[in-house]
Amino acid sequence: MTEIEKAPREALWRWIWVVTFAIAFAWVETAVVAYLRDKYEAWWADTSTRFGEYTRTIIGSDHENPVTLSSHDWHTEAAQSAWDQSQIRDGPATRGFWEVTIDRPGRYQFTLRRWPKEAPETSLSTDRIKPSVATIEIGDKLARKDVTADQSEVSFEFDLEAGPQRITTTLSEGADIKPENSMGAYYLYAERL
Repeated sequence: MTEIEKAPREALWRWIWVVTFAIAFAWVETAVVAYLRDKYEAWWADTSTRFGEYTRTIIGSDHENPVTLSSHDWHTEAAQSAWDQSQIRDGPATRGFWEVTIDRPGRYQFTLRRWPKEAPETSLSTDRIKPSVATIEIGDKLARKDVTADQSEVSFEFDLEAGPQRITTTLSEGADIKPENSMGAYYLYAERL
């Protein structure tokens, strides 16, 4: 029998061995499979009832202060979002909002950036948008500052009460915010002072 004639037969025996092993493993490990299935079903029963809730990032805790939020953490209905580094490099004109919990009342600083602090790039601009205005909205509080396109960041300070908040940021060309001339700050650094 030639090597070519042996090949299909050897492949068949390998396949039979794999299937036999899988059946034997499933038979021997039925208790493990049942245990894992029960744990999964309990997890699903807990989490599936809370699908309508937002996962909130805690800001101002002694455990992590400051906190870094990125566009990956946005909640958005937009078809396109900047949720990974290739999209952040591309700079789409998109935005979303962050759902957060303010840990305790106090003074907080929020720094908006286009790039993370660690990146060598420093401009707030993208190929599409050269911002001249930065805004931040936290609950019912709204603040606005003029910026230049070559700025690396812009900071705002707020006195906040403890509890849930929604944060929205915008970098826009002019005060008239439209989807085609604005974007969210891809990075937000939040710190309790």
